[in-house]
Amino acid sequence: MKRVLVNFISIGRNGIDIPRLLKLQAINSLGCELDLFSGTFIKKIEPAEKDVYTFNETIPEFKSLPEINWTKTKFMLYALEMNIKGLFRVRGIIKNDYDVIYSPASVLEFLLIPFVVKLFGRKIIWVSVFDNTVPFTE
Repeated sequence: MKRVLVNFISIGRNGIDIPRLLKLQAINSLGCELDLFSGTFIKKIEPAEKDVYTFNETIPEFKSLPEINWTKTKFMLYALEMNIKGLFRVRGIIKNDYDVIYSPASVLEFLLIPFVVKLFGRKIIWVSVFDNTVPFTE
């Protein structure tokens, strides 16, 4: 069984959005064991055979984040903070002997930790989704 660490470093109180959750559900249904990394916790998740519309309610850690009036600057600072916290967990991630680290998007916040893990854990496979676009303006 392949062990996959899903790097959702800047995950918020709403949890995993449905299109990404459907991807994770498909990966999990192939027999892969999924762990979710948020920068502050690593938690085993099993989305296969679950209702994607209520799945996030099964993870209480999502509900503990404060409600914030987000701006681009606040979100960038939050993502930077989560990545800095995540850097202190890199050694533990490598020791957990994951086969794959999965970045759900190609934006910097989802790429920093996997890049550092890949530098020190050369045998791990790093997969990143490049199906998104990031506009320079709103």
